[in-house]
Amino acid sequence: MNFAQALLDCPAPDDKIAIFTQQGPLSYGQLRVGARRTAAFLIDKGLRPTERVLLAGESSRFWVESYLGISLAGGVSVPLAVPSAPEVFAGAVEATEQRFACVQA
Repeated sequence: MNFAQALLDCPAPDDKIAIFTQQGPLSYGQLRVGARRTAAFLIDKGLRPTERVLLAGESSRFWVESYLGISLAGGVSVPLAVPSAPEVFAGAVEATEQRFACVQA
């Protein structure tokens, strides 16, 4: 069991606040749904255990759900600061040899 599994499987009620983001509070229920949706998407697209996934976004619900979803799917997050120059993104992709990216629009 990893940290994401432990956090999402804890007995906290779905309506209890799990974390605060810049957009406001995020409940355990919302976190569970978002992280599991991200994990299912990555697995469906072929993410393999320990494969790296680029993660670029602000401190937000998107970032938290993506980070936990990547972990649930067995991947390893490679976070990048936002905003980053295109060369930084390109360098990260090349250096980490990742096939997937979660990027906040």
